[in-house]
Amino acid sequence: MVGLVSRLNGMSTGRVVAIWVVVAVLLGVAAVVFIQNRGGEEAGAETALEEGQQLVQVRRGDLVNQITSSGSIVFPNREQITFGTTGVIGEILVAEGDTVEAGQELARLDDETVALLERAVAQAELDLEQSREALEELQQPPGALDLTEAEAAIAKAELAEKQAIEALQELEDPFTLEEIDEAKADVVSATEALEESRDDLQDVIADNLDKTLAAQETLDTAKSAYQDVVTNYLGQTLTEADYLLTPASFFDAYGIDLMTLFSDVNLEIAVASLLPLYGGSMGEVDDPDTPWNEISVYRWITLYPGAIYGNCEGIITGPHDVCVLQDMDKAWDAVDAGLEALEAAQSNASKAESVAEKAIDAAEDALDRAEERLEEVYVSADSLEIQVKVHEIEVARAKLADARDHRLELDDPPDAETVRLREAQIKANEATLAATRARLEDVVISAPFAGEVSAVYMEAGRSIGANNVNSAVLEIVDTSVAEVDARLDEIDVLSVQVGAEATVSLDGLPNLGLPGVVREIAQTGENQQGVVTYPIQISVRTPPRLSLREGLSATASIVLQQELDVLLIPSTSIAGTFAQPTVLVSVDGEVTERAVTLGASDGFWTVVESGVNEGESLVSTSSGAGGQAFRGFGALGNLGGAAGFGGQRPAGAGQRLRQGAGR
Repeated sequence: MVGLVSRLNGMSTGRVVAIWVVVAVLLGVAAVVFIQNRGGEEAGAETALEEGQQLVQVRRGDLVNQITSSGSIVFPNREQITFGTTGVIGEILVAEGDTVEAGQELARLDDETVALLERAVAQAELDLEQSREALEELQQPPGALDLTEAEAAIAKAELAEKQAIEALQELEDPFTLEEIDEAKADVVSATEALEESRDDLQDVIADNLDKTLAAQETLDTAKSAYQDVVTNYLGQTLTEADYLLTPASFFDAYGIDLMTLFSDVNLEIAVASLLPLYGGSMGEVDDPDTPWNEISVYRWITLYPGAIYGNCEGIITGPHDVCVLQDMDKAWDAVDAGLEALEAAQSNASKAESVAEKAIDAAEDALDRAEERLEEVYVSADSLEIQVKVHEIEVARAKLADARDHRLELDDPPDAETVRLREAQIKANEATLAATRARLEDVVISAPFAGEVSAVYMEAGRSIGANNVNSAVLEIVDTSVAEVDARLDEIDVLSVQVGAEATVSLDGLPNLGLPGVVREIAQTGENQQGVVTYPIQISVRTPPRLSLREGLSATASIVLQQELDVLLIPSTSIAGTFAQPTVLVSVDGEVTERAVTLGASDGFWTVVESGVNEGESLVSTSSGAGGQAFRGFGALGNLGGAAGFGGQRPAGAGQRLRQGAGR
């Protein structure tokens, strides 16, 4: 039987179904012969039967319809694990094939990376605390002492201003106070103009710096895209000098002939070079004496499905064809435009800074003239006391203005815009702290679940930069959760539902049946040479000590319909009409016709719901009118609702009848 199953696994679904139908028919005939002999022994001479008739007993048993599908074992739960942050790998703690537990440490970054991240977390915590304290201070209402001190400061400043003015007026001075104030105001105005000019210069520098950085960023993006094109076709790394060369000059500088490199002659060389390396090292193909990478070129000319041209000048290309020179020219044009934009930004910045610096020079000259005028006033007064008193007045006025501003601030509520800015700063600092803590947590990667290390992609000492921060370090597979990837034809798939029970057998363990459940059925079929099949996935429940291997051949028997512990009669014992079926019951040697209500059928056995009892003897007809009338009775079981018949379509392959022994 095992050999038969093995041979069936290699056949198409249609042939398997046909073979199982033949087997089922043979088993049915054998069962009828067996029942006939039993019935004959039990009835003896009690009932006179016609030719082709025999007595069978109503028995209790199980009616099961199922189909089979072949596939292989797969492990659906697998995860590629990354650090998710930049740094240098310090340790890889597992190897390929190792068994790991959930939460087990698998790899970690080096101590220097950890120290840098810990310092960043500490700084982020300090910044957050300071921003919170600033908001609390802004929202803190003034107390009575603060108000009293502010009023006292105003009174004191007013008195100081009055005393300074009176002291100046007492001095004999050819210049009036108004003239002195005017000269001083000129100095102040010139000073402010100078500061504004300097601020303007800083604004010009900042604005042009932003434009220059933006132009530099655009250029860097274009360079990166150009490098990607060169890497894609030639596998060659560009130098800074290479970006200044047109593609044509670049090819001349390195002796690259695109028409030869991507020609049919080179294709023959590529195929001859790559074929012996099946299972070997690809590094043996690259010629270290050429600036380009032969592997990159060979992959294009051997694997790309369309046509590839080194130079497509004068060639009409199709939608799937590629032209190396055309792609490189397009990418280099972006680099050339970026270089011009950067030079223009730098030139504009230089001109703007020159104009601003000239404005500063003019403001400095004006300030010098104002200070000279003020000095003349002071000198002509010939009194240092006047200068002292003027300065005292200025100081007193400044203190008075500060005292009044401070008093107004105490009365006014916090500025709403300032509060929003402080709150926004707190949120920004919180986000920075959370991100920094997350990066610190990412220095160690642990197993998300128990399983097996299926692959290790990186090794200790490798740097993880921004470009490969999400690259997989290793892969974990959960070997405790197995599935069977199988297929059903377009007829059987209509009978199978998600959640249907199945029994999975393995070629390597022919005597072991594993319970399973249909987890997923594809909505779209796949047509291969006119045969439409639908992929399905069957979850397999494995015993604790059984270790499966991915790729093992498996056969799944899927239960379409089952009725357990029901009364069963042979379909050949049914007579009457489709709307009102009957059977012939033999009781004490007398045969009487009795109406029955029938259920599902597999073509050989039919469930009887009412009309007869377990153990009663029925007349079964192997041929004749009654047998012919209900020859296709089982095939109608999937229609449902007619005379009590129901159930799903009985499958030809794998149908079986389980009868309770001795019942």
